[in-house]
Amino acid sequence: MPYDLRKAKGSSAIPMTPFTENDSIDEEILAKEIEFIAQCGSTSITTPVMVSEFDMLCESERKLMICIPCDAAKGRIAVIANASAAGGRLCRIRPKTRYRRGNRDAAGRRGLCVY
Repeated sequence: MPYDLRKAKGSSAIPMTPFTENDSIDEEILAKEIEFIAQCGSTSITTPVMVSEFDMLCESERKLMICIPCDAAKGRIAVIANASAAGGRLCRIRPKTRYRRGNRDAAGRRGLCVY
């Protein structure tokens, strides 16, 4: 069940992108970070944005930065997906694009951050 964005209050937390020793996104640490944010009482997160190094991530990494928080949030907090890019083809995210992780659909959330 998607989070009802009307329940989101206050500032939106912005998770940092944790990396492994070989510079890939550390999915386990990112999920723990989202859990920490939820336990601290935040009602929403926005990802990936400046502190998440969004301009340095490739498209598949950006998808991970949306899918993992959606999975970890478990509908408890809103996940607002940032669709901006520094330039080029990554700016052209189609509104109907679906980000899938297993059988979970991370698109269709009610928040979208576009600069």
